[in-house]
Amino acid sequence: LPQIVVSGGTVYVAWLEGFPANIAVVASTDNGATFNPILGGFPEFAYPTGGSGTSFFKLAASGTNVYLIWKDDGTSSISFAGGLDFVTNVGGGTSFVVITDLSTSGTAFSPDLAVSGNNVYAVWQDNDALIDPNGDILFSSSPDNGVTFTTPPENLSSTSGSVSTNAKMSASGSNVYVAGQDNSDGDND
Repeated sequence: LPQIVVSGGTVYVAWLEGFPANIAVVASTDNGATFNPILGGFPEFAYPTGGSGTSFFKLAASGTNVYLIWKDDGTSSISFAGGLDFVTNVGGGTSFVVITDLSTSGTAFSPDLAVSGNNVYAVWQDNDALIDPNGDILFSSSPDNGVTFTTPPENLSSTSGSVSTNAKMSASGSNVYVAGQDNSDGDND
């Protein structure tokens, strides 16, 4: 499914293209009347060359920076890309800072992303056998536009042995909010 976000006067649109699916991103600084140049017949691709493709991603933006988080279908890991000053840099070489794996050694699902100023926040479900093979919600943050993230990720799940899923996130100023689903008492709360 395509996604669209607006930050200031810039509109960003992203979608999946090709097989294996790469994430295409274009930007418009004139309210969507025109978008950044098409390179070689295709938009600026954010997905690393040689990747396994993805079936799920999230898009966020702050100022002229645009960010992506996705599940790598080949490795079941959570990857991140940050396009710093994306509109200026597009077409001028590599526009994205790419972190290939935010997740731990388990099988990761359902990433979400929130941005506030220079702070980037990531959350996902991780079925790491060393933490809890049933599934936990893990969280990591970056104070520097996604260049570095906190490691190891923080486990936001409250009960070992329960399944925690479907994390969603929002940020405002220096506050970040995460909601998720947990079945520790037998139903999904």
